[in-house]
Amino acid sequence: MSTGFAPSAFPWGELKVTWTGDAEYVTPPTSQPLTVSDADDSDRDYIWQLPDRKDVESVARYHLGGLHPVHLSEIYSGSSGTDYCIIHKLGVGSFSHVNRAVALKFITSASTGHTNEIAIHEYLASRAHDVGYDNILMAVDTFQVNGPNGLHNVIVTNPIASLFDLYKPSLRMIEHLNEVDIIRQILQGTAFLHKNGIVHGDLHCGNISIEFPLFRTGGTTWLSDSIEFPKLFLCVACDPALTTSSVPKYIVANTPLPLWGMQEHAAKLVVKLVDFGCAFRPGTNDVLVRHERSPRVFTAPECIISDSASAPPQLQVPWSYQSDIWTLACSLFEIYSRQPGQNPLFGGTSLGLEIARLLGPIPEQ
Repeated sequence: MSTGFAPSAFPWGELKVTWTGDAEYVTPPTSQPLTVSDADDSDRDYIWQLPDRKDVESVARYHLGGLHPVHLSEIYSGSSGTDYCIIHKLGVGSFSHVNRAVALKFITSASTGHTNEIAIHEYLASRAHDVGYDNILMAVDTFQVNGPNGLHNVIVTNPIASLFDLYKPSLRMIEHLNEVDIIRQILQGTAFLHKNGIVHGDLHCGNISIEFPLFRTGGTTWLSDSIEFPKLFLCVACDPALTTSSVPKYIVANTPLPLWGMQEHAAKLVVKLVDFGCAFRPGTNDVLVRHERSPRVFTAPECIISDSASAPPQLQVPWSYQSDIWTLACSLFEIYSRQPGQNPLFGGTSLGLEIARLLGPIPEQ
């Protein structure tokens, strides 16, 4: 994803790339030392200089069929006639601004056309009056970008923050939360999907987000006043002979959407279920996307068995409403324990396999 607004000037002023001796950096300069980072993709042998930081993504995701290289201040034209100027990268995505902030989600080229995500958004758009619709992060625009790594679908949504952010001790948000209402909204969104014949397929805490009213009404003034100038790190190939067109000129450090001062608005937050890259409608010709991305510890035992390459035909069952409920229950337990993403109960390889270890083998039927 990417951050921006349309189509006014870059909010931190002109973006400059400066040479100093034999080192290149982007204004403002960064002081973090560079380390050599090996690509983690088996299809690539690129080696790049990148800072050793947890908030910096892997360059190895940028290759033919992979991510589209996005740079700050670039402008993309949506199918609705709106232009989106990239202004920041927040978390695993970026945001843009029309008369309000929005998020641009760039789908990998290999996944473009091979998931049901856009079709799911189009299908649900006519269900706006159903209970639970407000708990689904819906697309406000979609378009395609043809870049050096292939053709990419881009989905534009309203901005959101991670559910995990609510539980950061430094924010002191927990004491202001109505956790029963948060869980009610999660159940409401799930019920909405199932009522309309959709299996989410990847329903864990990482795909449960929250929206505050200010996200829609604050505009770019709030966004640029709340976030510091982006930290940028140049992608420098250790081998000068390597082709660099697939890789962005620099990596932008991830910056979470600011929640400082939001405590008084905690009662007004809206839960949003996000990411329909694995979603499908049972009984239709929807594509069934394999679920390597889902946290395995949350995965229902029948789905772990079914995903195994050696699983016999009688055990090759698709994901289902029931498997959604399994992962949902695990997520709700994490939320209610106030330890999303770090509950020790989910530290193993699979809760289902742990149950089998305690109670005996899972019956073949």
